Amino acid sequence: MVKTLVLIAVFASFAQVDGHANSRSLVPGIDSGVDSQRMIDEIMEEEGRRKERMHDDIEQFEFQQRVWGEIARDLNNLRDSARRLYGFENPFNLRVAESSDSQVLTASATRQAERGRAEIEVQQIARADAFRSGRIPLDARVEAGTYRFAVGEQEAEFEFEGGDVAAFTRELNRRIGDTVRARSVRDTRESQVILFESQITGAENRLTFHDAAEQLAKEFEVLERTPESARSVEVTDDPEQPLTVGPQDQTRLSLEPVFALEDGMVLEIEVEIVEHPAEEWEPPEPPSGPQVPELGEVTLEDVTVRDAESRAPLPERPEPEPPEVVEDERVFYVLGDGRRIQLPPLGPTDGYRTLRIPISEQLSEMSALEIVNRNTHREVSIRAAEIYDPTAPGEFRPLNPVQIAQDARISIDGVEVTRDTNSIDDLIEGTTVHLHRPGPDPVELEIDHDREAAKDAIIDFVGHYNQLIRDVNILTRTEQSVIDQIECFDDDEREQAHERLGLLQGDSILNRLRRSLQNMMMEPYPTREGDNLRLLAQIGISSNASGFGGGVDASRLRGYLEINEATLDEALATRFQAVRDLFGFDSSGNRVIDSGAAYRAHELIGPYTQSGGIIATRTGTIDGRVSRTEDDIEREEDRLERREQSLRQDFGRMEGAMRELEEQQRAIENFSRQNAPQGR
Repeated sequence: MVKTLVLIAVFASFAQVDGHANSRSLVPGIDSGVDSQRMIDEIMEEEGRRKERMHDDIEQFEFQQRVWGEIARDLNNLRDSARRLYGFENPFNLRVAESSDSQVLTASATRQAERGRAEIEVQQIARADAFRSGRIPLDARVEAGTYRFAVGEQEAEFEFEGGDVAAFTRELNRRIGDTVRARSVRDTRESQVILFESQITGAENRLTFHDAAEQLAKEFEVLERTPESARSVEVTDDPEQPLTVGPQDQTRLSLEPVFALEDGMVLEIEVEIVEHPAEEWEPPEPPSGPQVPELGEVTLEDVTVRDAESRAPLPERPEPEPPEVVEDERVFYVLGDGRRIQLPPLGPTDGYRTLRIPISEQLSEMSALEIVNRNTHREVSIRAAEIYDPTAPGEFRPLNPVQIAQDARISIDGVEVTRDTNSIDDLIEGTTVHLHRPGPDPVELEIDHDREAAKDAIIDFVGHYNQLIRDVNILTRTEQSVIDQIECFDDDEREQAHERLGLLQGDSILNRLRRSLQNMMMEPYPTREGDNLRLLAQIGISSNASGFGGGVDASRLRGYLEINEATLDEALATRFQAVRDLFGFDSSGNRVIDSGAAYRAHELIGPYTQSGGIIATRTGTIDGRVSRTEDDIEREEDRLERREQSLRQDFGRMEGAMRELEEQQRAIENFSRQNAPQGR
């Protein structure tokens, strides 16, 4: 009863203030003159502030979790970049191939490539067949059929239902484009041509047409039937035995009848020239001179008189000269048209070499091949010689060859090499040589350390280190200058940094981590050069790599590192292996890395980021706080719900009491009016 009277008094005071205009009764049909709902809302709002503080705590905890997650990300980035500097796939094992003329050839080297140099002369590159048709009307049609092509031993075919040239080339490229491709080109406003291109290079991989493709090639003037297009030169009676022409000897191989040369024909000779070491010359014994007969004598009694000695004046004998050593690379001659044509000179070969000469450019007919060996210590051997048209693939030959299939021919360090591809991976161990075009001069190819890859990995390592130090500084310090000194921030990053500034001030984990990282980057490490190279500062990595200048740069005192690229480049150029040792080194000789800045960083960070490590423990603690706070919020919500229900009940009873009082007051007033004396 007392509580109700108190509420009535409170309500009465509110009613005097608020009047009836804004009253909201909890009991329908009753106007108490007081806004009960507003009063309950205000009380509940005040009592709900504790719950709001709990929600704020959870937001702060979750923010801290994100921050610790970012620290873990920074640590993992640094750990990964450290591992890349000394692990199995470290950049110090990478190789790079540098070509002195990248327009002629380039190369790609793997880790297995040996360092070294090679001199490569590209005489010709491998090509694939490319044949052009004659002029075709724009409305020409391609008949339905099976279109079969062959490139060397590889065949490809497809069924075409018939249609125009554009539809045919589209279907061909879609179905067999890995082997043969085609495209149509409008050469005039009223006509077009088709270009067929083999996708496989090499002299043995000739493009041929079969079934409906052959008929199409003849109809569109891609091919014509081949006339007599080859002639073998008989070298010896036994095809298995080569013809050998010894020193200072010669021979002639005649063609009977004389062979008429068509345009584009070549003479191909398989030849080996072997140079024998000259024997040490010994001069002959001098002649004995003239034979003088025995001297005569005369005896008289006891006296004997001999004839006087013969005196024959002999000319002085000259010292014999050693025989002349002749070296002449003019070995082959071709006879025809009443002329004798010298073929290109050829020196000693390493095994048999194929010599190909475009003979039809010089003669219209050929009657003989001469081998003239003027050399005194070289032997010339031929095992095959043939005249043929390289554009004629079998029974047919292209009418409009754009390109004829051929092998790549190169010389590497004086060794002649032929391949059917322009990407050659079996010349140099671990290296693929890519041929682009013939070159007039040899190209030097150098396989060396990939210093740029090593430099990029070092810069990446230092960058991740600085990023981690930057984030730790922002979280553990409160000075605005910590952010102002970071020039690389954009507006959003700068705003985020302000939100994090000093968030984990005094955190022992982060402060200990920063000190350990700074010490790690300043420590000396063993290398193969001993005291001559032990510090990162000696390769241009330090807090003052660019020099201090006139004042003190506070950013250098915060643990950031700088890189003097000129110093780093020089160290990588002259002390590459020792630089490698600075980041990862086997100091015990057991083939296991156990020292170096990158190794130390990887080992230092492990306990922080591993499962159940320092970061996980810290975030787990925060998870516990979040969970407990969420439980507190649930309990607080239950309490507030009960409190609001209690207030509604109290205010309901108050409104009922107010109603009774009002009714009693009205009854008293009515009674007073009825019983009041008349005339008053």
